[in-house]
Amino acid sequence: MFAERSFEAMGTAVHLVVDGPAELLDAAEHSIHRCEARWSRFRPTSELRQLNASAGHPTVVSNETFSLVQSAIEAWRRTDGLFDPTVLPALEALGYDRSFETMTPDGSGDHHLPTGPPSVVPGPAEIGMHPAASMIELPADLRLDLGGLAKGATADLVVDELRHAGALACCVNIGGDLRVWGSGPHQGVWEVAFKTDIDGHRLRLAAGAVCTSSTSQRRWIRNGVTLHHLIDPSSGRPMESDVTTSTVIARTALAAEVLAKLPLGWGAAKGAEFLRRQNTTGRLEMKDGSRQDLAGFDRFLSWSETNRVVVPS
Repeated sequence: MFAERSFEAMGTAVHLVVDGPAELLDAAEHSIHRCEARWSRFRPTSELRQLNASAGHPTVVSNETFSLVQSAIEAWRRTDGLFDPTVLPALEALGYDRSFETMTPDGSGDHHLPTGPPSVVPGPAEIGMHPAASMIELPADLRLDLGGLAKGATADLVVDELRHAGALACCVNIGGDLRVWGSGPHQGVWEVAFKTDIDGHRLRLAAGAVCTSSTSQRRWIRNGVTLHHLIDPSSGRPMESDVTTSTVIARTALAAEVLAKLPLGWGAAKGAEFLRRQNTTGRLEMKDGSRQDLAGFDRFLSWSETNRVVVPS
């Protein structure tokens, strides 16, 4: 029998569905809060905050944090630097220096912030990684933001934990970073609905992950300019392209999280070609209101009046 739960964590809405004992939901929720406590850039006691505060000195971290930072560096290399975990100073300079729910969307109260040139994004090439000791050494002028990647990694981790705890099937959706495993409630698959799809289409997943990323979410105004949280490392400013929303299907939520950002920064042509070379697919929503489904995406589409899991977009 399927049990489900919704709550807030990691600055977003979380939805869990488990085929198994209801107490598995307690364990999954606890794991998500534990990951938030470890990787939040807003909690003074988080492992990420302590790592950033120790920049310039080698720091021993948990195996999970070491693996996540390593994944972030690998993603930076694979994407020619577009996915960059070192954009934190740029985000803060633009006003995203506190948890989003405490920010004032109209910019009131933010006029004390500096208005100088864009912050330089240094990139993670000089980060020292020492796997034998689970030790990381950040350059003195570098700090990390693992936000989106942490959501994807957490979804993957919780699915693995539920599998080993005896769940027959499960779905973990952390603010649009969604991972499924096992036989779903809709004829053995999982139906995933788009909030913005007026045609009533659903994604049907038997396994794997889907992530939606958008420049229309987490927006605020500073000095009369509308900004969002996805930073182009080459400029230190919010990404701008002909794509406003990108949905990508991949094997893991961590991979889908990385890939979904690329069309937003590169644009539809280059982003779609990169996804094709990665043997994955997705849907792009364009600035002009049109929609582009990549090759193979139609195989995952169906139409349904009911849905169990919603991907925010």
